[in-house]
Amino acid sequence: MKEEAHKTILDRNTSAQYIREHFSESLELVGEITNYGSNLIPRCFVSTKRKLPDVIILGSLLKQAVAMLDAVEILVSQGALYAAHVPARALFEVYLYISWVLQQDKDQRGKQYYVWHLRRRRMWLRRMVPKTDEQKRFEEAIKELNLSQDQPMQEEARKQLAAIDKVLSKDEYKEINAEFDKMKRRGRDYDQPWYRPSGARSLADMAARLGVKPQYDIFYTQFSEIAHSEAFAKHILIKEQGIVFEPIRQLERVRTFLTIVLSLAIRIYQLILKEYRPEELSNFGRKYLEEWRLRFHTIKDVKYTVSRHTTI
Repeated sequence: MKEEAHKTILDRNTSAQYIREHFSESLELVGEITNYGSNLIPRCFVSTKRKLPDVIILGSLLKQAVAMLDAVEILVSQGALYAAHVPARALFEVYLYISWVLQQDKDQRGKQYYVWHLRRRRMWLRRMVPKTDEQKRFEEAIKELNLSQDQPMQEEARKQLAAIDKVLSKDEYKEINAEFDKMKRRGRDYDQPWYRPSGARSLADMAARLGVKPQYDIFYTQFSEIAHSEAFAKHILIKEQGIVFEPIRQLERVRTFLTIVLSLAIRIYQLILKEYRPEELSNFGRKYLEEWRLRFHTIKDVKYTVSRHTTI
């Protein structure tokens, strides 16, 4: 017999229908701003000399931002506002990253990000090669998951490791690589965050140095509670009549959420345009005023009331 969802806890159809009836214009706005970002990636890239920092900023970080906007649109269109907070958190994080790289020393910070990426890749590859320290630490997990490591996979891992080591030994990367080695804590097989060599001790510290600590404290902290399964109040409401299991798909504070997400997207685009196509900033401003501002400031909200009949 096919299992049906408990309607009080998970009502897919009603939530999606409500979005279609009342928030279609707002979702169209999210889609348009996402589309703009998808076109911004190649348009800016052709204006660069295709250096490493530009590849990272446009091909990785900006693309990540557009991907998270796309995820928000998909989730909210189905009434899954709660789940949409996870890509929103990632969007705020990539906003910090782009701001940090472009703040100063773009080339150096871009190289730090790249070296950190290669080192992470190297760590995973070494876990596939027998007799390495990483493989020994990972061996128990491999056995528990009943995974096999065939010879071709091990040979391919060795080839990729050699290629990574060759890159890291280059003059432009070896000092950064050595710095990550110095910063690695004893007994741990993973590195400090990529931004640590440039001075930021944490994302909170990075936000403070960028002048956006209030946004971090309010937005990122709340988004992180959901991402880390710490949002108790989003799931449970204790009333005199009993315990309320909050519905998974509900749209409380949807206006605030979409306003935050779209504001982040616009800030990211402004940062990118200022760096790569400053002559387009005035056009972008006009586009916002003529096509987006009215819809941006007239997003509807939902007044959410818990019924006593939803108690369990």
